[in-house]
Amino acid sequence: MSKPTYKVAAKRAVDAIGDFVKTTAKRSILEGIEEGQQGVFQRRYLDTPVTDNAQAQPYSFFQGVVQDATGGIEAILAYYGLHPNDMYNTDEQITHAMDIGGFVGGIMAGVGNVRQLNRTRK
Repeated sequence: MSKPTYKVAAKRAVDAIGDFVKTTAKRSILEGIEEGQQGVFQRRYLDTPVTDNAQAQPYSFFQGVVQDATGGIEAILAYYGLHPNDMYNTDEQITHAMDIGGFVGGIMAGVGNVRQLNRTRK
């Protein structure tokens, strides 16, 4: 192989490794946040008082999007100990779930992206 061919192959390999790292890191972070959201919502549900006159509340798609976004922000704040409610800051379950979710998300993305790395060899 000539030097230009090696340069092209090296560039493709570096690009593929960069894409692999970006995709794996993105999936890992998003999975961790998602697990944190579940922990925040679970904690909210557990802390809601049970009453005999509980009624279903109307629900809209927009309301769901807002709740999802605020749950993600609250999970990130709780993970770093910045949540305004100290109950979330001291909840080890949320941080533990986010760590495990991030780890598993990284593995899931990594396994799927190994095939993409292998394609660059061809």
